[in-house]
This record gives sequence, structure tokens and C-alpha cells, in this order.
Amino acid sequence: MVLMRDFEGATIEAFREHGLLEAKIRGWKKVDRYALVGALAWLERLAKLIGPTLGIQTRSFGPQAEREAWHWIGAEPVRDQGSAD
Repeated sequence: MVLMRDFEGATIEAFREHGLLEAKIRGWKKVDRYALVGALAWLERLAKLIGPTLGIQTRSFGPQAEREAWHWIGAEPVRDQGSAD
């Protein structure tokens, strides 16, 4: 799951960083579901294009739907060990 808060975009140079794309593809091969929370429209479209190519189900959620996204991917957030909750 990707939580997009205060994301203002990415540069072309970020996508050309040596080894970044290969590392992401290796990681994606271990993922069944990929949730985007609060993503910009172009990132939602990109995920929908790439997901089927890699055999990943993708789904976008609004910025306030984080709990629903966690449920959809079948996981729970890890609590901070230092918190008093």
C-alpha cells in the first residue's frame, strides 16, 4: 500500500535513478494487491496499466479511506513500538 500525503510530483531524473525500476519490479513480483491511498489521477492510471502486466490487482482509495485500503489488501498497519496506544 502506498499512502500519498503531500506528494507534489516526481522528476524524470527520479525515474532514471540507477537500479530503481529494477528494484521496484522485483518487489512488485511479491505483491498480489497494490492499494494507492490519496494518489493523483495520473498515478492511478499508471498503476492500472502496470498492475495487470505484473499480475497485481490495483485499486485506488481516497485520502480518507486508509482503513478500507488496509482491509482490501488484507493487512494491518504496524504500530509504533514507542507509542502508548
